[in-house]
Amino acid sequence: MKHQRYSYNRSKPFKFNFSRRIKRAFKEKHNFYIYRSFLTGRKRGVSKDLKKALTNLNLLHLLTPSGLHLSSLLLIIALMRKRFKGPWPKRVELIICLSIYFFLPGYYSLKRVALLRSLFIANNYFKNHFKSLQIFSIFLIIDIMFGTFQYSKISFAYSVLFLGIIFLGGKLNFIKLSLLFFSGQVLIAAINDQQISYLSVVVSPILTWIFTLAYPLLFLNLFFIKIFNYSQYFVGLFSDIVIFLNIWLSKFSMIDITWPLIIVAIIINRRTLYLCIGIITINLFIY
Repeated sequence: MKHQRYSYNRSKPFKFNFSRRIKRAFKEKHNFYIYRSFLTGRKRGVSKDLKKALTNLNLLHLLTPSGLHLSSLLLIIALMRKRFKGPWPKRVELIICLSIYFFLPGYYSLKRVALLRSLFIANNYFKNHFKSLQIFSIFLIIDIMFGTFQYSKISFAYSVLFLGIIFLGGKLNFIKLSLLFFSGQVLIAAINDQQISYLSVVVSPILTWIFTLAYPLLFLNLFFIKIFNYSQYFVGLFSDIVIFLNIWLSKFSMIDITWPLIIVAIIINRRTLYLCIGIITINLFIY
């Protein structure tokens, strides 16, 4: 009998189960499934129309716990740092991130952001001795050799592209970040032979920012949702807006991805040029 080496990455993703009381707090059950998906990534019960709309608007990642979700929750710790002086809030954040990376089954995208955040916190203890590019390189080496790369190469490729845009893009304002994200969406659409809406350069970032601001409130509502459930109104309105915009945009603004558009996308992402080329190369080998 061969010895089977245990790996936490091969285990099934941990399923966060909500009680029936929480489910009964929602007047409409489909809003409960959307809420649960936003918080835990479990997509069962979410309508096909909403999934399709999120996919078309490049927002399906909202239904998967990732860096966006983690960053929103870490805002709570950021507020703690203002209230409680000293090194403890940073240490708590470091412990949380490392625990997620090493002990939470599945959730590869969330793990990658947790590892990257851990490295930046650790660098702070070394008085920011390493530059962002060096930290990002260390992150890539660790995750490729010991982490999530071998179990989900496509997820790894897409995550690295957008993480590179955020952490290596320099000083970013809303307009510049929107253009960078749109160029990333162009590359992914080209790889998957999909069309893309040029209006998503505006729509997708706005919806993402709205979700980012609302997510901590959705998370905190979990602790008193049986008393006052305001989350049901947000998820209901948000999903209706997503479906409406998908129908509206699909009527006149879908475009094919051409090589000139791909080249423009790479030029826009010139700070992450090697990442862009790497993403294309990885997917060529995969497919």
